[in-house]
Amino acid sequence: MGKYDVTASINYILNVTEHEKLSYVGHSLGCTLFYIAMIEQPQYNDKIDVMISLAPSTSLANLDNFLFNLIAPFTSPLESLFRLLGVYNLYSNDALSHRMLRFVCDSSEIGANLCQKVVFHIFGKSESFQQSTVDMMMGHYPAGGSLATFAQFLQNIYSGESFHRYDFGVKGNMEHYGMPTPSHYNLSLVTAPVYIFWGNTDPVTPPQDVAWLAARLGNLKASIQIQSRSFAHGDFLWSTQSDRLVFHPLAEILPPPYSQAVLSTSNLTYAQVCA
Repeated sequence: MGKYDVTASINYILNVTEHEKLSYVGHSLGCTLFYIAMIEQPQYNDKIDVMISLAPSTSLANLDNFLFNLIAPFTSPLESLFRLLGVYNLYSNDALSHRMLRFVCDSSEIGANLCQKVVFHIFGKSESFQQSTVDMMMGHYPAGGSLATFAQFLQNIYSGESFHRYDFGVKGNMEHYGMPTPSHYNLSLVTAPVYIFWGNTDPVTPPQDVAWLAARLGNLKASIQIQSRSFAHGDFLWSTQSDRLVFHPLAEILPPPYSQAVLSTSNLTYAQVCA
C-alpha cells in the first residue's frame, strides 16, 4: 500500500490537477503508508509541499492494548494457521463478526454502551464526543485488511522500538532482503516537510513512540501536542473539539487554497466530513 498505492494516488492527483506538488494529511496508518512511500521511492518527497501526521504510527513499543500485546508474540503461528485455512482478509465490513457487533450496538442502550467501551478500549477514552458520531464510525469501521498488513502490525509491536518491513521468516527474508531478519525502514529518507500532531492520552501512538519517530524523520518541522488534558487516538476522528484543537492549527500550516477548504468545514468532526 505504501510503495504502490500511495504513489499511484499522488501521480493521479498531480496528473488531474496539473500541479507539481500536493499536501498530504494522514491519520495513524495513513501516516505509516506515507513514510513507507517516501522511503521506498524517495523521488516522491519532491512532490509533497507539506505532510501533516495525525497520531502517526511507526514504532509500537509503547502501544497500550492488552489484546494486541498478548497475541503479538504468537503472530507467526497465527498467520500460518489463517493461511492454512485460506483466510487472507480479516474483519471485512460485511463479515459475520462485524455484523454481529453492529447488531449488538444497535440493539439497546446497553449494547450501545458496550460498543462504546470496546471502541474506547482500542482508541482511548474520549471526553468530548457525540454518541451518534461513534455509532456512525461503528457502521463503517473496521472495513477489513489483509492478513499480511495485520501481521506486520503485530510484528512491529513485538519487536520493540523499531519500524521494520514485513517479516517473511528466515528463508523469505534472505530472498527479499538478503539477511535473516527484516530490514528496517530508514525514516531519515522522509525528506518532505512533516508536522506531527499528537495527543497525550493516545494508547495507540503514545507520546514515547511519537518522540521516537520525531527523532528519526529527515525533515521534521514541528511536533505539536494537542492542547487538551485528554486527547486520544479516536478524538482525531470524533472529538467535538477537533475543529479548535486540530483543524484550525492544521489549516494554518496548509498552503492556500487548501487552508480555506479546511476552515470552511471546521465546525464538523473528521468522521462527519468523511461521511
